[in-house]
Amino acid sequence: MYRKDYWILILTGQVLVTFAAVALLNPDCNKKIHIVVAGLFFYIAALLSIYLIPSYDASTDKEKKIIHTFKLLKHDFQNHLQVLYSLIQLKKNNNAIDYINRINSTTKIINQIFNNITDCQAICYLLQLAHNLKQKSIGFDIIISGKSGNLIKYDYIQKELQKYLVQFDQVQGEKELKMVFNDSEIELDSNILEKKVIHCKNSSL
Repeated sequence: MYRKDYWILILTGQVLVTFAAVALLNPDCNKKIHIVVAGLFFYIAALLSIYLIPSYDASTDKEKKIIHTFKLLKHDFQNHLQVLYSLIQLKKNNNAIDYINRINSTTKIINQIFNNITDCQAICYLLQLAHNLKQKSIGFDIIISGKSGNLIKYDYIQKELQKYLVQFDQVQGEKELKMVFNDSEIELDSNILEKKVIHCKNSSL
């Protein structure tokens, strides 16, 4: 049996156990369908990530970045399943729904990135940025207007963003970061630093 087959068996088992737990909830609970739909969504996402990750060692930096990014997504998915399963076991149905709603906000960010940016390295960088900020409990949002995501050169924005994030990390307390892709520029806005605009007039991916 291949390594991917083991992962599929494990994920299928987790989903079946989750659905079984949902079936044991109070019959009058009208929120079961939300939990089932969420479980199916994350299961499909995990299967896609498994098949998109090659079984061989990446030979280029770009391939390594892609593999690392999808591993992060897969790890997040498994964590979400475990948390939801625990909440269902404890019959904390309202908490489970609240958790799903928080996951939905992260899903919107991922959709924004995938649907509007075509450069592979830029996609990986922004997905990893979203993951790292979430791990630090930092609020994050991203808005991409029209085709503006296609006007950004990865190497340049990565360098400029890194400068901003170094300052951002030095400030203590509750933090939020918002990125707005608009025409040929990126606006960085937070609750702790002044707004910064990265101009990319002559850049192309």
